[in-house]
Amino acid sequence: MTINYELNRHLMADEFFDFLKRLSLAERRPVAGREKMLGMAENSNLVVTAWDNEILVGVARSMPVICLI
Repeated sequence: MTINYELNRHLMADEFFDFLKRLSLAERRPVAGREKMLGMAENSNLVVTAWDNEILVGVARSMPVICLI
């Protein structure tokens, strides 16, 4: 098995939801609120994904931090 890592690859909502469900992470994420989940993905400033061919096997994302001085 070869895993490919990609930075900021466009992630389709269905791929993300399928990934969460396969790992039982959907139980701890608001997957019933599709708009909220899409907002989580779209508002990340860095997304690293791991792929086994075309199957999503890992996701790491970070949120922007705003610092007012």
